Amino acid sequence: MLVDRVGTLIAGQVSPRSPGAPRSETPLSIAEYLRRDSKIEVRVVDNPWLTSDHTKVIVVDRRKAFVGGMNIGREYRNEWHDLMVEVEGPIVGRLHKDFDKRWAHTGIAGDLAFAIASFRKESHASEAERPDYIDIRPLYTRSGDPQILRAQLAAIRQAKSRIWIEQPYVSEDMVISELIRARRRGVDVRIIMPARGNSGFMNSANLVAARAFLNNGIRVYAYPGMSHVKAALYDGWAIVGSANFDKLSLRINQETNLATSDPGFVRRIEQELFEVDFARAREWTEKKPAGWSDYLAKFFADQL
Repeated sequence: MLVDRVGTLIAGQVSPRSPGAPRSETPLSIAEYLRRDSKIEVRVVDNPWLTSDHTKVIVVDRRKAFVGGMNIGREYRNEWHDLMVEVEGPIVGRLHKDFDKRWAHTGIAGDLAFAIASFRKESHASEAERPDYIDIRPLYTRSGDPQILRAQLAAIRQAKSRIWIEQPYVSEDMVISELIRARRRGVDVRIIMPARGNSGFMNSANLVAARAFLNNGIRVYAYPGMSHVKAALYDGWAIVGSANFDKLSLRINQETNLATSDPGFVRRIEQELFEVDFARAREWTEKKPAGWSDYLAKFFADQL
C-alpha cells in the first residue's frame, strides 16, 4: 500500500463509526496500524512543496485495476456517492508501472530507484487482445505537467452539443470561464455538485461558481448529500478519475484519470451515472444568496 502522509494523518483521526469497525480508537499512524501484526507492506508518500498524492488506484495481480474517486474509508464506502471503474488488459500494465515508479521513489534509493523503474516495460497478466477491449487514454496531473487540465480545457473548447459534469469541488477559474463560453456557443452545459459537501470552505466556493453558472445559462443540479464523483462527458468523450475541478487537483497534486471515446462506455456513463443523478438531484431554478465570507472562501480556494 502506498499512502499519502497528509491525507492519512487527517483520516486517521476520524472515529470508526461504521458497523463492525475493527478498531475502537483512532491510531496515531494509519501506516503503522496497517503494518502491525500483518504482512502488509506500506510506504508513505511525503508532501514536498505541499503536493499530495491524490490518486486512487488499486491493481490486483496485474490482471485488473480500479480507478476513480474513492479513498479507502468509511464515508466513501458507506455514506457518500462515488465512482470507480474496473479495467482489464494493457491499461493495467500502465497503471501497474505507475505504481511501481511511485513505490520505488518512496524507498531508500529515491530518485535513482524511480529512474530504474521508469525503464522497465509495462506488463499485465490479461490477454493481449480481446474483442471487448476499448481504447483508453490515461491522463495525469504531475509536477509541471497538468495533462488533465489541458485535455479538459481542449474538450470544453471543442464541444458542439453537450458538456455534462459531476464534481464535488469547483473553483478553477479557467475551467469556469471556458464552461461559460461553451454555453454562450449554444452547448448544453450541465453540472452536478453536492447539495452539502464535506468542506464548508469548498461549499462556499461551489456556491460562488454555481451563481456564475446560473447567471450564464448553465444548468446546475444539487445532488442530495455528498457526491464525490469526478466524471464528465464532452460530446462523445468521457473522462473519470481522481481529479477535482480545483487548483490542487488540476495543477499541483498527483492525479490519475482515464478517458475514452468508446461509444459503449460513453453510453454507460450517460445512462448509469448522469441520467440517474440528474433524476436524483434538484435543479437550481434561482441563485442562492452568497455573502462576503463565501467570496472570501472562493478567493482562498483560487490560491490552492
